[in-house]
Amino acid sequence: MQNLKEYLRPGSATEAVRMKQQYGRRAVYLAGGSDLLVHRPPHVEVAVDILHADLGYVLDGGDDLVIGGAALLRDAEIAVAGLTGNMLALAFRDTAPWLIRNSATVAGNIANASPAADSVPALLAVDAELLVLGDREERVMLSDVLVGPHQTTLGDRLIREIRIPQSVIRRRGIFKKLARSHSDIAQVNMAVSYIDDGDLVKDVRIAVGAVAPTAVRATGAEALVEGHAPADVDLDRVEKAVRDGIAPISDWRASAEYRSRMAGVLVRRALQSLFAGLETGVAG
Repeated sequence: MQNLKEYLRPGSATEAVRMKQQYGRRAVYLAGGSDLLVHRPPHVEVAVDILHADLGYVLDGGDDLVIGGAALLRDAEIAVAGLTGNMLALAFRDTAPWLIRNSATVAGNIANASPAADSVPALLAVDAELLVLGDREERVMLSDVLVGPHQTTLGDRLIREIRIPQSVIRRRGIFKKLARSHSDIAQVNMAVSYIDDGDLVKDVRIAVGAVAPTAVRATGAEALVEGHAPADVDLDRVEKAVRDGIAPISDWRASAEYRSRMAGVLVRRALQSLFAGLETGVAG
């Protein structure tokens, strides 16, 4: 960070928040730093290092699977292996090469608020919530924190935990990422999950990234799948609903038209694989 003047190392989450509040916008929470050290925001003068604030855990919290605010991507990837057709583990893995996953954090990937963040669609697809700490502790939906590219509603609040409902163990799911190379930022990414209820598909979640200012739920497409038998789902309509619910841009990685087309195609392929029982844990 080009104008860094102070480096602080709090011993608890509460102390970290107090430090951040003291300096306001001039301070930033530092964990892995893999995004922060790339962007190097010029207004940041104080780094509040949370790696020693006892937030590096991943554990079974009873009703939830809990990922601490300083838990590494690699640790989280290992902890969720096999869940939801390996959807979460694959999303965490595709976020960065393994060297970076051994220093970067899941919470940092959320707080950076990149529209193409790979972990976010998968977390949206399992109804993840955040436990955030400011003047008080609050539990908020992940979707309510994301505002736009590198913009959130967090302010001085710290992501203390990411909480994934235990219903994740009953979900089937797939994560797919389209990129120019395996380690590149996504042109499009998406996650689909649902619960089998007899012969019907229930509690459907479809989330797409890199196609709007934030990763978003494709609620129109979800409604076309919800409560239906797989054979009765009109995949043409689902694909169109995905495209109708997004607002991609053109940049040097892909055109808006390509992103729109491929978002629908990837969701269609994911559903086809799930309906056929072909979850592979491999990116499409």
